[in-house]
Amino acid sequence: QLYSDYNPDSIQFISISLDNKITDWKKSIIKNDFTGVQLLSPGAFSGLAAVYCKVLWVPKYIIVNPAGHIINYDAPQAIDPELKILLDHLLKQDSN
Repeated sequence: QLYSDYNPDSIQFISISLDNKITDWKKSIIKNDFTGVQLLSPGAFSGLAAVYCKVLWVPKYIIVNPAGHIINYDAPQAIDPELKILLDHLLKQDSN
């Protein structure tokens, strides 16, 4: 739902998989009809993306500003209404 709630010019949703096998990752994208930007960072929890972003479990939601700075390493889950409130607040700040 969040994908359709926001203009892609203002918010981009990026998924980073920690799968070790590229074929499994690709099959999952097709099977589940994932949309948006899909990236792979192999190495599971010891891979570069997981270590840099302090990922200890999945899914993990991280908010990055347009300059590329991580502003929330532990954002609410997608089903949590607090995530939409947080995103709306951040968009309002950026427009001021």
